[in-house]
Amino acid sequence: MDNRRVLTLVATLLLISTTISPVIAAFETANSQPTYEQDIFQQMESKALNELTPRSSSNTGARAACPLVQSDAGASGDAGNTANSSRSLGTNPNSGQTGNQGCMDANDQDDWYEVTITSGKDVDVELVVPAGADFDIDLVDGGGNVVDSSAGVGSLEKVTTIGTSLSGIAGSFHIQLTVWSGDGQYTLRTWTNDTPPMPDLTISNVVAPTTGQAGQTVDVNYTVSNEWNTSSGAFESQFILSTDQIYNWGDVLISQSQSETDLAENSSRNMNSQVMIPSNTANGTYYWIVWADGYGNVSEKTETNNNNVSAVPMLIGESCEDRHPNGLDDAGLGADAPNNRSSVVAPLGNNVTSQYTGCIDGIDANDVFSFDVPANHTIEFEITRHKSSTVDAELTLGNNLVYGGFGWGNNTLKTTTKGTSYDGIGG
Repeated sequence: MDNRRVLTLVATLLLISTTISPVIAAFETANSQPTYEQDIFQQMESKALNELTPRSSSNTGARAACPLVQSDAGASGDAGNTANSSRSLGTNPNSGQTGNQGCMDANDQDDWYEVTITSGKDVDVELVVPAGADFDIDLVDGGGNVVDSSAGVGSLEKVTTIGTSLSGIAGSFHIQLTVWSGDGQYTLRTWTNDTPPMPDLTISNVVAPTTGQAGQTVDVNYTVSNEWNTSSGAFESQFILSTDQIYNWGDVLISQSQSETDLAENSSRNMNSQVMIPSNTANGTYYWIVWADGYGNVSEKTETNNNNVSAVPMLIGESCEDRHPNGLDDAGLGADAPNNRSSVVAPLGNNVTSQYTGCIDGIDANDVFSFDVPANHTIEFEITRHKSSTVDAELTLGNNLVYGGFGWGNNTLKTTTKGTSYDGIGG
């Protein structure tokens, strides 16, 4: 990508301040990170059961199936309908197949239960749904976050603390039951077991070059850690090129993986991987995401903390550095122009009519120039680009925006203060 922009300023008097920055728009569908036992890449190509089996609209039956005075989980009264009014199932509950009985209907569409576990324990939970009804179940941590859920259309819903932030941690959490449709008596089963030793793989300190070309092999450095209580065994790390810092639809999943040897508990190592940028990668600005065990082959304590992203993007395609290997000379300054107004040291002149050249790209995203303008004068400027591109330009007087707009393709971007409320104002 040729990111050079030739900046041509034709001023009847002076350009006050011009900021030029490339605009790269990408329309993406946000995709949350995978949960326990999900393949992070395959899940983006599959449909949930709810999508394959359409539900009817949320409602309950015409009758109220539950008695006016309930005895949810064997205690007098209804289980509460919020976390604060939840009914306790005790510490390390283990009801087995018999379970605890409860009821939900049109007048009682939520039942909440509280569970307390001691250190080194996990809880498996099953909800047996009455015939003809559709009930859902969520595990909710102390902060109100859903850490596991089941919202199918069958007669049995299952959730577990294994692989979530609750696994093996002493404390309390909540089970939320919700009516989607129908009504009737349900059975809530719980099993508490010792938490098995598990690894927990994380990535940090992702660093890659700031420029590269499609088809080029580059060094990607990162730190991989195992932050829990057993060794990981062998695994692989995956690489992704993303236009932002989140893995979404449209990002480039590189087929090449880094083979990783066994990583002992509570240990880490620094990695240097030679990764080839796919030859069909479009020119643009990308971040590197490194994902340990991206295909979910290792059972871990937490499955949602396996990736991290570079802080600085890489420009793929031709850069200003490529065009000016001896350094930039924006507008004759002998260096790169400042990238914000506060960094401008001095104006380029007073009452100037001149032409300037400069270069911006996906890394050097902004160039700012300042001029002194006498009173009772009109400002005009135009920007001509050597290659098809999209740029954003602003003309400001102090902190006041006089003009803001963008141009694309090879067209010339022009503006003036003539006819505006700033015409003839000096500064």
